[in-house]
Amino acid sequence: MPITYNKSRMRPAQTVARTLPRKSLAQQVADQMRSAIFDGRLRSGATLRQSALARDFGISVIPLREALCQLEGEGLVRHQSHRGVVVADMNVEDVEELIQISTTLEQLAFRRAIPRITDADVSEAEATLKALRTERDLGAFGEQAWSMRRALLQHMQSPRLLQMIENLSKNNRRYLAVFYNDPAARKWLFGQWAKLIQAARRRDLAAVLKNIAKAQREGPVIARRVLPRRESSAEPKS
Repeated sequence: MPITYNKSRMRPAQTVARTLPRKSLAQQVADQMRSAIFDGRLRSGATLRQSALARDFGISVIPLREALCQLEGEGLVRHQSHRGVVVADMNVEDVEELIQISTTLEQLAFRRAIPRITDADVSEAEATLKALRTERDLGAFGEQAWSMRRALLQHMQSPRLLQMIENLSKNNRRYLAVFYNDPAARKWLFGQWAKLIQAARRRDLAAVLKNIAKAQREGPVIARRVLPRRESSAEPKS
């Protein structure tokens, strides 16, 4: 027997969507935990006991686990044998790897984006950079930093590459927060971003690629000053 639908009882998708909350419970929990990691209230290596966290948030364990999965995807927490979920360590080796991967992909992305970039794209990036200079919330700072870059890359006609760079930007946000809190590193960040946007305004691909290569060289140098080394790679004490 064929399946029939009662059309009078069906609701348009747009109407249904309006009844959904802006953010799920898991997303709200993830936002709060992300902020706590960024500002140091949840320190590297801290064990995240799910039952205790669920009780503190006044929620069941299910949305908490969803939040932890989201944070794990961003590189902020990880599962550790015999300890469960812990706040991921921050170290020079990780940020060097992230910078190497991110800048390599960005070189490819900007080669595609610059021929297609519009004045409106650049103006959007400039406005976001201006807002970043006065942003004090570290979570919002990371989101806006990505929005600025996305404005320059959004017309490169490669959704897959754009998604890969966005995912990496989420992994970078914790390190971005460390750079933000160091005056010299913060000055370097804004200088790099301003020069990148200026080069994009001129449609100067060579200058854009030079800027990215400079970040690839100098970013790890700053990281070695403001971040610890991975314990397993530290030199033995005499």
